[in-house]
Amino acid sequence: MLGVAMALMCAPSMLLLDEPGSGLSHDELDRLSEVLRRLRGQGMTLCVIDHRVGFLGALADRAIVLYHGSKIAEGTPSQVLSQRAVIEAYLGDAHVA
Repeated sequence: MLGVAMALMCAPSMLLLDEPGSGLSHDELDRLSEVLRRLRGQGMTLCVIDHRVGFLGALADRAIVLYHGSKIAEGTPSQVLSQRAVIEAYLGDAHVA
């Protein structure tokens, strides 16, 4: 969270965040999510790279899913999470209906 605060001191129009919640407790992650939602509500563009689907889904208007360095899905969080390629890549083909 300190890195986010430091970046905000420069008054950017966009933030690029790579695993911003890494090492944070559940409560700290909730606070970070609240700060990021507030920034988004103020019109700031956020590009967040993370593996926590719930954390990202609460923030994102759009999602891009990478698997082994290649894009396999793009759309709203609900759209990408329902795509067969995403389910197979992250849960295995046994979970595909």
